[in-house]
Amino acid sequence: MQWTKPGHEFDHVYEKIAAIYQEKGIVIYGAGMMGGRIYEAVVKLSDLKVIAFLDRDEKKTEYKGLPVYHTREEKERFAHEGNVVIVI
Repeated sequence: MQWTKPGHEFDHVYEKIAAIYQEKGIVIYGAGMMGGRIYEAVVKLSDLKVIAFLDRDEKKTEYKGLPVYHTREEKERFAHEGNVVIVI
């Protein structure tokens, strides 16, 4: 089997997923190395918008220029919002 557009075999899958999440804000769980890597990938590879981070460390208030919320206080707030997706 020969691909007609090498490197774009899954474009249709991405387009379906992006359409579902386009209007939602992304909240990343973890304001450290892995959360930073996820942030960079989302920003670089998609049009999705990261709006905040969640973290257990109460001392962290900002990461990558975005607010960091403490999980104990904020996870319920984000869990009930229909326009937010939490990435773990």
